[in-house]
Amino acid sequence: MMATIGSEWLAKSYNYKVVSKMDAHRSTYTESALRDATVVMAPERLGAMHQTRISFVRTLIRKMAQQQWKVTKHEWQLDPQGFGHVIYKLETPNHVYHLVVFCDEIADDERNDRVIAEKWDVTFALVLGDVDVALLERLRANVPLQEAGRNPNNVLVLARANKSVRVFEHIVSHLAKGVQPTPKELAEVGYILRTTAVYGNGKFGIADFKILEKNEDFNQSFSAQMCAVYMLREFSLDWVHYLAEQQGGEQAITLHRGLQRYLGVGNATGLGMAPYLINHPSIVDQWMTTREHALAEVLAHPTETALIEPLRALMSKAVSHLEQVVTINENQQQLNKAAVDELKHVEQSLEVSVSQCDTWAQLVEQSKHMSMEAQEILISCLMELYPELVDAHQEQMNCSETLSLSSGKKIQDLLVVLEEKYRWAITTDFTKAENNYWFWYRSQDKEEPRLGVRGEELGEERELP
Repeated sequence: MMATIGSEWLAKSYNYKVVSKMDAHRSTYTESALRDATVVMAPERLGAMHQTRISFVRTLIRKMAQQQWKVTKHEWQLDPQGFGHVIYKLETPNHVYHLVVFCDEIADDERNDRVIAEKWDVTFALVLGDVDVALLERLRANVPLQEAGRNPNNVLVLARANKSVRVFEHIVSHLAKGVQPTPKELAEVGYILRTTAVYGNGKFGIADFKILEKNEDFNQSFSAQMCAVYMLREFSLDWVHYLAEQQGGEQAITLHRGLQRYLGVGNATGLGMAPYLINHPSIVDQWMTTREHALAEVLAHPTETALIEPLRALMSKAVSHLEQVVTINENQQQLNKAAVDELKHVEQSLEVSVSQCDTWAQLVEQSKHMSMEAQEILISCLMELYPELVDAHQEQMNCSETLSLSSGKKIQDLLVVLEEKYRWAITTDFTKAENNYWFWYRSQDKEEPRLGVRGEELGEERELP
C-alpha cells in the first residue's frame, strides 16, 4: 500500500505517469511512476545522467563474469620497440573470437585524432571464429587502412586508437626502473590508449548488426564494440609491461593492480554522438524508456533502513569520483563542485531523510532542490541497490527502426500527436535570434560535424538540415 500512496503522491507533484504492472517474480501488484518526458529529456538533465546497472558496458561485464568468458594471449609478435601484431583469444560458452591488434610506428606529427587521419598507433579488429594465416594477412592489409580498407563479414568490429604519449612513456620508463609511476600523473589523463573510432554495423564490409541478432554473446546494442574496447584496455596494460621488460630486464616490475584497475580507455572526441541522437530517435526513446521503467520500479519500492549504509557508501564513492574528475570545462568544474557539496549534505542527513519517506520516490522528490548532477547521481545510486529489479531490463535496450504506419489515419490525427507529444518543438519560436544562435555544419578540411555561432563564424552556408 505504501508504494501505491507514494506513486500517486509523486505523480501529482512531479509530472509523473503512473504505470500499473504485475511483478512476476514477487507475485505482488505494484504501481510504478514514470517521469514525464519533459523532465527526463531536458538537455541539462541528459547531460547530468550517469551510468547505471543497465548501461552497455555494465551489462556486458556482468555477462562476461557470470558466464566466465576467458581471454588469453594467442599470439604475441612484437619487436623490442613494441611494433608488430598481437592476437587475443576470447572464449565464451557459445563461440570463439579473436582480437587482432596491429601496432605501427608513426611520427609524432602523424598522431592525429581527427577523422582525416591516415595513421594510428594501434588498429584492431574483433573477429568471429579462428584466424588462419590467410585471414591474418588479409587483416594486415586492410585493418591499418581503416576506412580505406575492406574487411570480411566475420569481422564484427573495426577500430583504431592512439597513445597518450605522456602516460605511455611515464609508465614504461618507471616500470623499467622497478618503480611504480606517479598516481597523480596517471589520474590527470586516466588512460594509456584512446580510441579515435570504433566501427560496427556493416561499415567497410564488416558484419551488419542483423547478423548478430541471433548471436547470444553480442545481440545487445554496442556489446561487440564494448567488448573489443575492453580487450584493447587489457592489451594496453600488456603492452607497457612488455616494453618495460624490454627496457629494464630483470629489474622491471608490473603496474600496481590498483593502478591497473584505475586506468580505462580514452575517447578522442565522440563527435558522432550528436548526429546519432538526432538521426535515431526510436533507439534513443527505447534506451531512455527502458531506463525509466527500471527506475520506476525502484522508486515504487518501500524505503529500507537496511539500505541506508549501502546507499551512503555508493554516494561517497560518487563524491570521490567527482572530486577526481579532471576537466578543462569551467562550467562543468562548477557543476561537479556543487554536486559534491550537495551529496555530502545528503549523506550526513540520510537517516532522517529516509525515515520521512515511505518510498524511494519520496526521497527523490526531496532532492528536487539540488542540482541536476546531484539528482541524477542519487538516482544511479538508488538503482544500484536493486539488481534484481534493474537487471531484468537489460535485454530491453534494442528496438526496430522499421517505420510502420497504420492506414486510414487523418492529418488531424497527426496534428493531435504533434500537440500532445511534441509541444517542445512546436512552441519554439525560430524567428527569435536566441533560437537560431547555433548551426551545424561539416568542416571541409576535417570532415567533421561542427557547431558554429550564426552570424559570427564561417560555414553558415554549409549548414546541415
